[in-house]
Amino acid sequence: MNILFVGKFHKSSNNILHKATLEELGHKVWTIDLVYPKWLLPSEVLDFVLVSKGVGMPIEFIEVIQEIYPPCPVVLWYMDAMNNFDDELIEKIKVCDIFFSSMRYIVDQAQQYSKRCYYQPAGFYPPKNKPWPFRKEYDVSFIGNPYNDDRKLHCEETGAEVLRGWFGKAHAKMVSRSKINLGFTFNRQGASNRIYKVMAAGGFLLTQPWDGLKLDFMPEVELVTFDSLQDCKDKIAYYLAHEASREVIAEEGMKLVGNKFTMKNWAKHIIKRVKEWKKYHG
Repeated sequence: MNILFVGKFHKSSNNILHKATLEELGHKVWTIDLVYPKWLLPSEVLDFVLVSKGVGMPIEFIEVIQEIYPPCPVVLWYMDAMNNFDDELIEKIKVCDIFFSSMRYIVDQAQQYSKRCYYQPAGFYPPKNKPWPFRKEYDVSFIGNPYNDDRKLHCEETGAEVLRGWFGKAHAKMVSRSKINLGFTFNRQGASNRIYKVMAAGGFLLTQPWDGLKLDFMPEVELVTFDSLQDCKDKIAYYLAHEASREVIAEEGMKLVGNKFTMKNWAKHIIKRVKEWKKYHG
């Protein structure tokens, strides 16, 4: 398929890896970078336009695409939490033909404005997110920015090593250096894409739960959840003392995400829904 991909393409962006995945599957992809937009449209016939978040993108752009390239569906891909579910996003959901979100809660909300709304995690990129044979020098770590008080408190009280600014292969290497990797959620609405990357790198994940978690994972089998700071501390102590159990869970988690949550799964689901749309609209 011929695809126009609109989003931000800085070096740590998942959009770069999603573009690479689409190309690996045999699709031709043009890009418009919202950071440095030139708004130059390809002369070839497009099969669909994929918009990643589209923050700041004029809604008129979507309408122009739909006029220039009919029948060319515009797919809106949104991976953020509910706190960014604002009027701008709602208007784009109404205009776009298909909507995907990495959080089920947001899909439920979006269905008020569009019929074609689907749940699809962003997934991970196997060439970068994989295990590395390093000594586990950290008992507990959190890879990312503990930007709110709850995360800061958990990191401070558990003695977790906070590892900021690690992406791609470097992120996987940090996971491989940690016995326990902490995960946090967005008010239980959904999890960061970071969880799939942690598990893909063979990391043992101890995370806050989120609504719908059990639709994708089996707690205590593929990952472990905690409900409070004390519960987090207790489970850290337990799994540090039970290395074999920790390793079995990490292995099961890695197998599961490898089967269900790669970026190829992400791409194939989007292509499937685009084909359904095209079949329905002739």
